[in-house]
Amino acid sequence: MGAARNQSSSLRRALDVLAEVAAACERDTSPTLTEIATRTGLNRSTVSRLLQPLIDARLIDQEQASGRYRLGPQTARLGQVYLEHFSVHDLAEPVLRSLVEESQETAHLGIRDGLDVVYVHKVESPLSVRTVSRIGSRQPLYSTAMGKTLLAHSDPSVMEAVMEHGMASRTEYTITDPEALADALRQVRSDGFAIDDQENECEIRCVGAPVFDHRGEVIAAISISGPATRMSVERLRLLGGRVVDAAEEISRRLAAPEAVLSAARR
Repeated sequence: MGAARNQSSSLRRALDVLAEVAAACERDTSPTLTEIATRTGLNRSTVSRLLQPLIDARLIDQEQASGRYRLGPQTARLGQVYLEHFSVHDLAEPVLRSLVEESQETAHLGIRDGLDVVYVHKVESPLSVRTVSRIGSRQPLYSTAMGKTLLAHSDPSVMEAVMEHGMASRTEYTITDPEALADALRQVRSDGFAIDDQENECEIRCVGAPVFDHRGEVIAAISISGPATRMSVERLRLLGGRVVDAAEEISRRLAAPEAVLSAARR
C-alpha cells in the first residue's frame, strides 16, 4: 500500500511538472529546471528525476542549446486524437444540461455562418412557458445574444459586412445604429457576455458567452433565454456570470489556452 501511494504521489508531481511546462508554453516561454522547481514548489533534484520519464515518453523535450524545457511531440498527438473524437456539440451537451437545471431556462449552442448565428443544439427549459426555438434556425448576428457574442469576437470585416447588409428592426428594441452596435460590442468584450433585451423577439430576453477552441479562437457561443416576465435585465446580468462559467468549461474541454480565457474575463 505504501509503495502504491508513493507511486501515485510521484505521478501527481510528474503531472504538475508537465502542466507547468505547458503553462510556460502558453506564455511563449521555455522554463529552466530552476523555474519549474520554483513554480511547482518541488526541489530541483525531484524535478530533474520527474522530467526524465516525461522526456523518454516524448511528452517533454529539452532544448540542446539552452537546456530549457518545452512540450514534446507526443502531446500534439494526444491532443489531436482527443480533438478528433469530440465535437463542440458533444462537449457542450452536459454543460448545457447543467445550466438548464440551475436556471430553469432554455440553453442554446450556436455557430456563426456568414452574417447569421445558426442554432445547432438546445436543451429545453422544464417549465411550461418557455422560449420557442428550432435547431437549424438562423438569426441575425446583430440582434441576438449569441450573435453579438460571435460578432464581438469576429474579424472587423464581419462587422463591416453587417453594416453594409443593413440592420433591419426585428423589434422596437433592436439596435440598428452602427455606432450603437459598436458600443454594445465593446461592452460585450468588457463584460464577457452579451445581452439580448427583447432585440430579436418581443418578450424574450437572452444572455450569451463565447466558446474558445484550442487555438484561442471563438468557434461558438452558448446562451440561456426565457420569457421577459421571468428574465429581468437584473437577472440576465446575474446569469451572465454563470453562462460565462459554462462557456469556459466547454472551452477548457476544447483545450482553450488559459491565458485567452483569463483575458476574456477582464
